Amino acid sequence: MGQPAQPAVVAPRREPLDRRRILEAALRLIDEHGVAELSMRRLGAELGVQAMSLYRHLPNKQAVVEGVRDLIFEELARLRPTTPPDEPWDAGLLAMAQAFRGICRRHPHALALFATDVDRAYAASSSFYEPVLDSLVRAGFDEGDAAEAVRIVIRYVLSSELLTAAVTTMRNPLGPGEIGDLERDRPLTGRLVRTLTERPPGTLEQPGLELIVAGLRTRLAGTP
Repeated sequence: MGQPAQPAVVAPRREPLDRRRILEAALRLIDEHGVAELSMRRLGAELGVQAMSLYRHLPNKQAVVEGVRDLIFEELARLRPTTPPDEPWDAGLLAMAQAFRGICRRHPHALALFATDVDRAYAASSSFYEPVLDSLVRAGFDEGDAAEAVRIVIRYVLSSELLTAAVTTMRNPLGPGEIGDLERDRPLTGRLVRTLTERPPGTLEQPGLELIVAGLRTRLAGTP
């Protein structure tokens, strides 16, 4: 009597390769390793295909990077204000900064992509910025000052996050004795250096934002 027939093994159906799937995989790789480490070969391995298969959808690495930037713009476009329209302008400005910081922290190795094509980045997220700008104008800022305030805050957040991503540790930090010597010779600079261990840079981001907003309040109060 013959052996019972074994059920046929059905290979799992591979998800079709398309441009968006490639770009989403590229963004994952950039988030993990950075733009410099992205290659078509590595991207193909991430997707389980030969690198040559990618060229039917995207001609080269630069096209992939530009496509990933478009994905980030889409994410910016999904941002929505987190404060009601009648909230004070300063609360809206701080909420805007926190929301933008959240996206930066989701993509720490892609931050350089936020800093290019800035006009397109603002245009993509116009539904996010427009209520904040409107709140500033209604509070008494002229349109130019309102635009400047938003740009200052966004630039501050982006530069802070870029610095945090680039410099995570001090390779050869000063020891307590060296800091003590510095404090004896240059007490104020010594105190500044000591704060680097007492208050890591990340803890200064919110106070820095609050100082910017305080300056904007002073400017508004001095507006005739």
